[in-house]
Amino acid sequence: MCGLFGIAASRHREPSLNDAQIVRLRDRLRRRGPDDAGLWRERNVVLAHRRLAIVDPVRGMQPLSIGTPGTPEHGVLIYNGELYNHREIRTDLEACGARFETNCDSEVVGRALAAWGEHALDRMRGMFALAWYRPAEHHLLLARDPLGIKPLYHMVVDTPNGREIAFASEPIALIGHPYARVAPDWAMVSAYLSSIRTSIDDRSMFEGVSAVRPGGLVRVDLSPDVPAITTSTWHSEEVHDEPLDFEKAASGTREAVLASVEAHLMGDAAITSMLSGGLDSAIITAAMCDRRRDVRTYCAGAVQPDGTENDLHHAAMFAEALETIHTTVPVDRGSFEEVWPWMIGELGVPLSTPNEVAIYLVAKQISAHGKVVLSGEGADELFGGYGPVLHHFALTLSNGTDAVGRRWTPARAYLSTCSWIACEAKAAVLTPDICEAADDDVLLRTAVQSRFVHADDGPSALRACLRAQRDFNLTGLLGRLDTATMLASVEGRTPFADIEVARFAAQQPFAHLVQFDAASSVAGHIGEGMIQPLPPTATKRLLRHAFADVIPPAIINRPKASFPLPFQSWLSGDVSSLWQSAVVRDVFCREAIQRVHTDPSGQWQSAWPMLNIAMWLQQFWGSQSLRVAA
Repeated sequence: MCGLFGIAASRHREPSLNDAQIVRLRDRLRRRGPDDAGLWRERNVVLAHRRLAIVDPVRGMQPLSIGTPGTPEHGVLIYNGELYNHREIRTDLEACGARFETNCDSEVVGRALAAWGEHALDRMRGMFALAWYRPAEHHLLLARDPLGIKPLYHMVVDTPNGREIAFASEPIALIGHPYARVAPDWAMVSAYLSSIRTSIDDRSMFEGVSAVRPGGLVRVDLSPDVPAITTSTWHSEEVHDEPLDFEKAASGTREAVLASVEAHLMGDAAITSMLSGGLDSAIITAAMCDRRRDVRTYCAGAVQPDGTENDLHHAAMFAEALETIHTTVPVDRGSFEEVWPWMIGELGVPLSTPNEVAIYLVAKQISAHGKVVLSGEGADELFGGYGPVLHHFALTLSNGTDAVGRRWTPARAYLSTCSWIACEAKAAVLTPDICEAADDDVLLRTAVQSRFVHADDGPSALRACLRAQRDFNLTGLLGRLDTATMLASVEGRTPFADIEVARFAAQQPFAHLVQFDAASSVAGHIGEGMIQPLPPTATKRLLRHAFADVIPPAIINRPKASFPLPFQSWLSGDVSSLWQSAVVRDVFCREAIQRVHTDPSGQWQSAWPMLNIAMWLQQFWGSQSLRVAA
């Protein structure tokens, strides 16, 4: 796992920064790669890299030069990720005459791009973000894995040397560019208050800083006087296989998940597991223990003073049954309040969920014993979890219209179900200038609507809801895992969030994933089919059935859990100085501040995103005014 940074100018110009400046920006990503650092420069392009050595630790340094410099075949790669099928691709390339100098998967990626160009991406099973430069063609390619596990951002900067493109694994490296115009993207700030996502499609929290979309390509032609940038997607998940009956689908689910776990155990570093006490991490850990001995497992959570059986209890119970070396990482109010603002400062963006703090504290413990951890992200979004979300979504649709008579469409119902602060409430939260700059949440509304284009008010809406959860929730959770673990120089891997597992899950009928009982299943209208909340066992049916002989009933039948923290009771009203900050008061209405300040735990759904934005604004803009012209 690594950190990428680079700058590219047109072929006749030089980048605006010298090597020392490049190194300072690259090393803002040092936590992503403490083991090694590299820099490659030619006249108009600089590629920089920080390495966390997982595969072939002795070799595999980057930037990686493929082919002879000065020839048409020459290419240079910087790469962040893991290629789980690198051995198979290596064999194919060797059959075509390629000769390898390392056992590292990064060399496989580079030689595959040199041999097959962009088509190499279609062969790659893994998580990755990469930059590939062909000097003879003056062409730069940025690409990201199909599920968006590894991050990549880019921006265009106008400098005294002319226009250039800069790119990095995290915005924190880009906003340090001395010629960057650093300002909040107010549409994204408003979208964050509803979604707690720090990027949506290609937008980020910073104006002008763009995210490469999951499965996305950014092509940069450096031949003209000004770099020409085009974007597209390289990935498609079209499924044409006939659906299986339930028993065969359950068997196929088990086979796909176990094969993915096996693939995710690749590497030369110690691999550990996050064991939350829920179904998803239990499946991953059990499969891992079948293949490895002396597995280390970790669980974070708040100790319940009344002895209530929570995540910590269930994780310890299952760890004992599996005979793992288990570590409990307690999280209390003090550690939560200390780590939360520190993480925002280190990452350059607000936190996603409160659990991000717990994940970092787990990763910090893991770093003493290993560099890699497996986690259960992806099971809910791919296999039909989140029963309360599906229930509320369908119930909202069943109402037909809202309180003022507007029709509930699937997209509106999804926003209503999943928003922390409703779009309609923003006028009571944001100042008029910021509200106007946010453009009535058109960014968020359009992004959600695009996921429901082909959904009617019937069963297709439920499937579209799951897809929206994958595009929004899973992308956020994968980003949360990446940033929180990499802050501790630990690589997070997600066997459920694997392209082959995703393809298999996508071909399964919705009824295989989630089941409604006979009394509530009424054909023709999903609302009547979900008036009653779903019990936990009605969700993720394939997973529960496929691993019923492996996972104890106490975990199989548990409701969804993921290192939950009682953050509502930890949200302190003692942040007067934060709320008094000029930059914060430019953004939030006085009445909204007062509501959250006086009752943060009672207003927790507003308090969490508002406090994150307030801390972010305070740390990166301090006392300066961010008033927006009306």
